[in-house]
Amino acid sequence: QTRSSGINAEYAGAISAETDGERAVVAYYKDVYDVMMGCVEGLGLKEVETLGALFDYNIHNAIMRENTDEFGEDEVCKVFQKGYRFGDTLVRPAMVAVAVPA
Repeated sequence: QTRSSGINAEYAGAISAETDGERAVVAYYKDVYDVMMGCVEGLGLKEVETLGALFDYNIHNAIMRENTDEFGEDEVCKVFQKGYRFGDTLVRPAMVAVAVPA
C-alpha cells in the first residue's frame, strides 16, 4: 500500500487550492512528495518512457486512441497515469492514449 500511495501522491499537484492555507498544505505535500520520489529514484525507480514514444504493450496500458497530426501513428500522445519500473521489473504500466492519423 505504501508503494501505490506514494506513487499516487503525484496527483497532489492537480489539487485546486483557493486559500492561503490550502496553498500552504499543497506546497508542503508537494515538497514531501518530491523528497520521497528523490529517495526512491535513488534506489532505482524510473518513470516509463511515454509522451512521443512508440506504444509498447509491455510498458503501456492504452485506454484510448486519439485522432491527431501532432504525433506519429501508434505514438503515445497523452499520459493519464505515469508508469514506473524498478530495474527490469515493471511496477505499474503507464496509462496512455495512442495517436492515429487525423
